[in-house]
Amino acid sequence: MRHAYGYAMSTPTETAAEGLTLAEVADLAAVRRPVVTMWRKRYATGDQAFPVPLAHVRGMDRFDRRAVVAWLQATGRDDGRRLAEEAVTIGEPPLPTPDGYVLAQALLALAALTGEPIVALDQEDAADLAAEVDGDDVALRRDIEDASNGDVLALGPYVDALLDCSYGPTDAMDRLTTLAPRFGLAPDTSGLSLDVRRFVRRLAEALAEPLRYGPASDARAAAGGPRGSTPCPLIDPTGCSDLTWSIDDHDWPDGVVLPVSTSALGDRGEARASRATWRRLWVSGASVSPLPGGDGVTDPGPCIVVAAFPHPGDPASDPGETLEAVDAIVRGLRADQCAIVVGPAETLVDALPAIKDGRDYVLRSGALRAALRLPVGARTGMPHAHMALWVLGAAQGEQRAAHRRTAVADLAGLVLAEVTDDVVADVLAAIDDRAPEGRDEAPERHQVGHSWSHIYRVARYELTSDVRDRAALVPRHVRATTRPRAVGGVPLVDVVRPDLRGISIELERGRHARPRGAVSTVAELVTAKRLRVVKGLRLATHLASPGVIGPTVVGTAELSGVDCVGRRRVELLALTAAHPRAQLTNPGDVVFVTAPRLAAWVDAQGGSVVEYPARVLRILPDPDDKPPRPQRLLPRVIAADLLRGTPRAWQSTPIRLIPIEAADALGRALDTAHYAREEALARARDLELLTNSLADGVVAGEFTTLLTSTAPVDIDQAPDQEGH
Repeated sequence: MRHAYGYAMSTPTETAAEGLTLAEVADLAAVRRPVVTMWRKRYATGDQAFPVPLAHVRGMDRFDRRAVVAWLQATGRDDGRRLAEEAVTIGEPPLPTPDGYVLAQALLALAALTGEPIVALDQEDAADLAAEVDGDDVALRRDIEDASNGDVLALGPYVDALLDCSYGPTDAMDRLTTLAPRFGLAPDTSGLSLDVRRFVRRLAEALAEPLRYGPASDARAAAGGPRGSTPCPLIDPTGCSDLTWSIDDHDWPDGVVLPVSTSALGDRGEARASRATWRRLWVSGASVSPLPGGDGVTDPGPCIVVAAFPHPGDPASDPGETLEAVDAIVRGLRADQCAIVVGPAETLVDALPAIKDGRDYVLRSGALRAALRLPVGARTGMPHAHMALWVLGAAQGEQRAAHRRTAVADLAGLVLAEVTDDVVADVLAAIDDRAPEGRDEAPERHQVGHSWSHIYRVARYELTSDVRDRAALVPRHVRATTRPRAVGGVPLVDVVRPDLRGISIELERGRHARPRGAVSTVAELVTAKRLRVVKGLRLATHLASPGVIGPTVVGTAELSGVDCVGRRRVELLALTAAHPRAQLTNPGDVVFVTAPRLAAWVDAQGGSVVEYPARVLRILPDPDDKPPRPQRLLPRVIAADLLRGTPRAWQSTPIRLIPIEAADALGRALDTAHYAREEALARARDLELLTNSLADGVVAGEFTTLLTSTAPVDIDQAPDQEGH
């Protein structure tokens, strides 16, 4: 419903200079500028003639607002809108100065909080009302008390008209924000897109859920109080980022905490922006509280800290200032608090050689839980600006930071709304990850390189020390990709299985949907002596050739599909003479190559020669004097995971570890699927060869009769696909 206060509108006397231009008439009628010119020509005479201009001012015709409104209504071009009220807000405002904009915001907030029409108030009455609703002067009292009576009287009809033609006070405040340039204010380029704000709100909600029912709730119950959720407010230490605003008409349920702009700040940009944020939140009906201490993050309980850089209070902040502000946030975080920071990618995740030490504290403290490069278009005022996001927790210290891991993702090229759930799940897994010394569910030896058992769907999972030691926290060549999970809520494996003839797999559903496997990286598994990297041999050209009896040679040609595995071989005596220390592959070795493209192949039989630059990932057995590990490595899973990684970062590729009780059955199922795939590919190659041979034979006159197949294909039932 449209907001209506139920009082009469009064329109100030309009001079020629205040009339509407043709462009402003187009804005009022919600049409393009040439349409108004066409109206003037088509309705130049007659009963429905277009209004004549009041005057010609500065090279432009100006038209009486009331005459234009009357003409639009008479010709049925009002579309049911309240054009009389909207016409007041079109064109130059009554007080076209930055101070006039601040006063208009304050009066609009006053009208929303009290329900009083501003047009019926003089300056003294408005100041009395402001003192009642804003006794602490955090949002509007000072701005109204310092205004003149003439300014309040001039802006009264403007504010009331804005409220009358809007869908409530919140919409009116949004409309006033878009009109800021008409008050002489520079456009705000620090605002974040709605997709980014939705993503941050979804992430904040997910981070807040475990904090609401954490130790604080348990302590209250232990003291005899009621068991329930602990409030987890949203805190913005900058006081003016748009991350605290209502999203889709929903405010933060536990309220917002903002610093208070004191009189000592005067009219500085930070103070004006902070007071404007208070006004916006009050108008939307949100619960806003002052930040204890007035500066920094000093709230003693669970909370989610959000901050965006640059922000309206400091639109030109440099990387050094941004990192100092982030450092202050990290130093104030407690164990039951998290922070989400959005800022320029060149400051947060790109190479930062000039002031690299500026973000060292955050990285060395272990506070960084996730680093994401956001898609282009994150800033509404600068759509081509590159932005990034950090998720921060309490500092862990140097020793614990050595075991901490960070979720890393470059979301460029992805639609943020489509991957929000998966990215949030990845970040939550990184937040919940604990250092190995904090685990008690496995022997200490098994904890080395052991990751939390979350399958990362979009982000990569890396040691924080590895992220810290490279120039760019999120390398630009490592782009995140989405992974299929379900179709219509049905697991993908159930959707695919019915169409795979010849594959019979029985799945037993777990009683509890609890992850039993784990995820690690190639580098971690090599450090833990669970994998070994074996380099290929630099074979002389004459050693490997077709038709030779001896071990199979596997190199770049075979792995990239240029040649088939098994065609090239090498004589064993010649190999031993040229390479006395040459090693053949073991059964289950994973042979891979990173160029010209990433390719991997499992040598199920073993006994092959790997040619450089191809390498081998060899699974090492458990030591005899130790109990078996709770998870196992499967060659085909390793090969599949390598193919989902990137060539330059293959060592940080996540590798899935399989629960020992399910490893054998899964291995047999994967072997069955692999051999069925190879058979299908071989049949496809044979059918392609048959197609070409038949066509060539008929054209060459070799065949005079074609035999039909024993199983004729019904053309109407054949797949609707283009083929040979």
